[in-house]
Amino acid sequence: VASISRSFSSIFETHLVTIANIIGVVLAFVAEWFIEENRIFSCPCIQELAFTYGFSFILGGFALFWFLGLIVYSDTWRACHGCCRTPNERVCSCNCISFITDCSKTLIVPLAWVLAVFLDGDYYACMMAPSDKRMKAPSDTCMGESDDYKKFKKQSQIYGFWGLCVLLAGICIFRGIAACCNGDNYLHYTLSEAYRKAEDEALFKRKPEIVDALAREVVEYFLQKKNLEVKDWITASDENPNLGTFFSPLHKFVENDKTAKKEADKTNQFPKRSAAQNPPDAQNPSDGQIPSNAQNPPDGHSAVTSPFGALGLKCLPGPLLKLCVLHL
Repeated sequence: VASISRSFSSIFETHLVTIANIIGVVLAFVAEWFIEENRIFSCPCIQELAFTYGFSFILGGFALFWFLGLIVYSDTWRACHGCCRTPNERVCSCNCISFITDCSKTLIVPLAWVLAVFLDGDYYACMMAPSDKRMKAPSDTCMGESDDYKKFKKQSQIYGFWGLCVLLAGICIFRGIAACCNGDNYLHYTLSEAYRKAEDEALFKRKPEIVDALAREVVEYFLQKKNLEVKDWITASDENPNLGTFFSPLHKFVENDKTAKKEADKTNQFPKRSAAQNPPDAQNPSDGQIPSNAQNPPDGHSAVTSPFGALGLKCLPGPLLKLCVLHL
């Protein structure tokens, strides 16, 4: 039983979007059946309203399911998040493409509603049948069910059947083109997708405890700070700050205060030496002499002369030099 449960859980997690679309399609057909059985849809016998009424009913159901899909599908908002404020045009265009792709994924259930309506046939017949022979409801007619009405109903069912075939064929073609244009091999692609999903799940599962721990640390640091002034409270509660990489005004205030204290501690820990205390090779490094701390670099690397040689630090060339300078 446990293995069967794990198998179903794995299938559900791997094909979550597909399962959600299948459930949505079933709900669309059930909704259409419920509306027909309870006589909620009633085609009016008024010539001016029949076409508009039927068309609005079809289009309204399509729009309703589509907007619900956009709201529920979280990847839609992830793709468009911050797109208008992204300075990089390439990133913005990629986000727009992702947003369009995600929007197209949410069209499956609305299209299923349209196909259900056409397979039923009464809605299309209400729009297209002659005005004096339209039905009031699927089993209750204003006037007798005419041959024109039967013809349009059969025509609607044919359109619905071929529409279903075209939809399935389009999905297969789209998936095939996307697979053919993928530059990665199948094994690497599947592993990459599985890893990204596992990474997102791990991050979101750890999010509550990480956020709680960080919030407690920030609040405790702020409240334990001595000599809090009015400007500190104003800065920590600013409603329109430039947060950058920080999460809140209080978080920004605490981190900036910690950074300032670290800089002050470094300054006190390494006081400036006087000229009499500095060795000759460190006083005038421009006289052609190499500082003693750079003559024997570790691990065979060639050391470079830096303005921090007087502090006894060995900075290596390349990115490590930049890292060394940044840490100072």
